Amino acid sequence: MKRLSPYLIVDKFARLNLAWQLLGVFVAICLLMSVVALAGGITDPYEWFLTGASPSDPGSVAGRITSILLYVLFSIGFTGLFIMYIINWMDRRKERWESGMSRYNIRDNFALVIGGHDMTPRICARLLSDPSNHYVIVTTDGDAAALRHRIYSELQPDMRSRLIVYRASQTSDIELRQLNAHRANAVYIFGENDSEGHDADNVDTYRRLISLGCSGAALTSVPCHVMLYSLAAGRVFYVSDVESRDRSPFDFRPFFYYDEWARRVVTGDGSTYPGVATPAVLAPDAEGRVHIIVLGLTDMSLAVVRQALQLVHLPNHVSHPGHPVTRITLVDSSVNHWLECRRNSHRELFGAMDWHKVDDTTWYAPAISGLTDVEWMIMESDPDTLAAQQAISSYISERDDDAVTVVVSHPAGDSATVSTAFNLSSGISASPSVHQILVAQTGSPSMIDAVAKGVRWIDKNGDRHYTPSGYAKYLPFGMRSQCDYVSDFETVGSKTMAYVYSHIESDPEMELLLESARRGDFSALDETWQSLSTRGGKSVMSQRMSNLYSMASIPFKAGWLLDADPFDLSPLVVEVLAEVEHYRWNMEQLLGGYRPMTDKEAAELSAGLVSRADLKSRYIHPDLLPYAQLSDESRNYDRAMVRYIPDILKICRLYNER
Repeated sequence: MKRLSPYLIVDKFARLNLAWQLLGVFVAICLLMSVVALAGGITDPYEWFLTGASPSDPGSVAGRITSILLYVLFSIGFTGLFIMYIINWMDRRKERWESGMSRYNIRDNFALVIGGHDMTPRICARLLSDPSNHYVIVTTDGDAAALRHRIYSELQPDMRSRLIVYRASQTSDIELRQLNAHRANAVYIFGENDSEGHDADNVDTYRRLISLGCSGAALTSVPCHVMLYSLAAGRVFYVSDVESRDRSPFDFRPFFYYDEWARRVVTGDGSTYPGVATPAVLAPDAEGRVHIIVLGLTDMSLAVVRQALQLVHLPNHVSHPGHPVTRITLVDSSVNHWLECRRNSHRELFGAMDWHKVDDTTWYAPAISGLTDVEWMIMESDPDTLAAQQAISSYISERDDDAVTVVVSHPAGDSATVSTAFNLSSGISASPSVHQILVAQTGSPSMIDAVAKGVRWIDKNGDRHYTPSGYAKYLPFGMRSQCDYVSDFETVGSKTMAYVYSHIESDPEMELLLESARRGDFSALDETWQSLSTRGGKSVMSQRMSNLYSMASIPFKAGWLLDADPFDLSPLVVEVLAEVEHYRWNMEQLLGGYRPMTDKEAAELSAGLVSRADLKSRYIHPDLLPYAQLSDESRNYDRAMVRYIPDILKICRLYNER
């Protein structure tokens, strides 16, 4: 028979809950007192303390000694030891709380954040400011105490008691079940910083939550925001729906970290980042173009390129034949390898371009006639070299009225990026065409912020002076701790776009929708958003993203609203902006993997041998054509997206004023 180690018995006892531990201590003390009493000849428990307590009782010496020992055992056992145990128990509770091992079974009025990512503190502050979230629960695989202190730095003191931090693995079913995720107001799956397999772990966590939620809960459609880094994942989720919503308690909402930052700097945020287009470029009579120069190919810089392709479509190219289109210039020592990869992975776009060599290191491709309105220049060179700097300067000086944005993002990381940014020639940073130089930083932006502020000084007479910095145009972006994530799927403008698109064939009845919005009722928008289906041959995710990009591109069309009333559009302006919208949509479809029909496929569609939905399910879109070749019915969709811009903006304003 195998002998059980006494140490294992003690450890097993220490793992019991408090009630069993107290009972064990009580029984042990009673047994010890019984042994002492029997050894001293006091067999009746009622007499254990009587011999020593009564001076008139002559009792035996042994009885008195035994009684005194019983007194000592009682006082130590049921006072000293008990109090010491309670103190130790409280210390253990405090230790468990600090280490994140305590569990509270919260089931209502809470939001759940899974992962101790750098952006977790900021999202917690926003969630705790929402009155519907009485608690915010955060889980981490790392140091719970350190994460708690990081989050505290973002919180008001009165919020801190409502923050709960758990130490838990995001891929453990046992620990995920304890979170009651299916009862949360919202779930955010961020993961940890730089964890190996970050995206795969986050998707795995989402799928585990679905399994746990479906096993014993009613379907509640809890918003579940899943953060992903990979740019490839963006394309995958764009063309496919991860889970069928009719059997999941969660509404899948992918959040692409790099895209979030890229969209912010491309469109502008109204405060720190002006966007890639200046008012002069957006004006109806503008002669300039948007020119984005990318120095270094990284996930962040390529996300800026991808967002620019989706959003930066200017009316001047349509209204003024010969007006230059948006240009994207890429400079990197491995750019040719990148292009060859894109010709394979995005062959519908990059494989269809007419690339020709300018010189030994540079390639150029014009816009695809009728389909796209972006031209490309790529240079295979290290951005830090003198030759590259001279070439970039010459590109910038080609046109004085361009709006040039320089994006610096070195594959070697933050320090190398700062070095490349500071090595830019004065001709680049001082050019009047360059209105911002975006410097990618994952960590602190302090260095870029410091050098961009200039110098304040006092002369010998006591007069104050200010010398502007030569780096005043430098703006850090991409910092993990400063990502202001707001779900694109909750944006009322995108939902309104979906509503308009879904009701074009009947009648959007925008006046009725506006009247409901004035009453604070936006339920019709939510119903439309949730009812999107794959019946037309396209994934729900691609439809949602299409509405998002259509809404986000409005600022680039805004310069063409009539001067007399910014909420009034003439038929001529509608037609111009409808063609611009079609260019935007073409680019979106090409990046999403769709291609135009072949002549054979077009003939089969005309003969009724295939349907539009069947073609779209195979990533062939019948409307990937120049605007002039579209049927009037198809053009009406682009026109409607423009015609209802005033109503969409009014609904957005009413939503924000609630």
